[in-house]
Amino acid sequence: MSEGAQGGKGTVSKTLDLPASAADVWAVIGDYNGLARWNAGIEKSELSNDGKRRTMTLKAGGSVVEDLVEYDANGRRYSYSIVESAIPVERHQATLAVAERGPNACTVRWSCEFQPKGADMATVSGIVSGIFDRGLDQLGKMFGK
Repeated sequence: MSEGAQGGKGTVSKTLDLPASAADVWAVIGDYNGLARWNAGIEKSELSNDGKRRTMTLKAGGSVVEDLVEYDANGRRYSYSIVESAIPVERHQATLAVAERGPNACTVRWSCEFQPKGADMATVSGIVSGIFDRGLDQLGKMFGK
C-alpha cells in the first residue's frame, strides 16, 4: 500500500492477496457495472454511452460518474476516470487489476493518480484510500480472507 504525491499528482495504491483463483476474482471485479456487488457504499450502477460510462448512486447520497478508459479482459485489468463526483479531484485515472499468483492465489491491485481540486492532497488521498479499503475489505470477505 502506498500513498503520496509526485509532481503535483496524488497517488493511492492498494493491494490485496486472496486465496482464490484470478479467474474467479476477475469474474466479480471485471464487471465494470458490478461495483455494487463488492463495494458496500454503492447502491446501484447504471451504464450509458455504449457501456463506457457508469453512473453509481451512493448509499450515503449523491452519485459518481466514471468513464471506462481501457478494458483488457485477457490481462484482467481496466482503467477508468472520474467525470463527475463530490470527491474533490480532477485528472483522475484509476486502474483495477488481478494478477495470478498460483492456482488458488491472486493479488488485486487498485491504484489511481489524481490532482486535488479545492482540497489538500492529504484530504483527497484519505478519501480515495477509504473507498479502496472498503471495496478491498469486502472482496476479502467474499473470497475467504
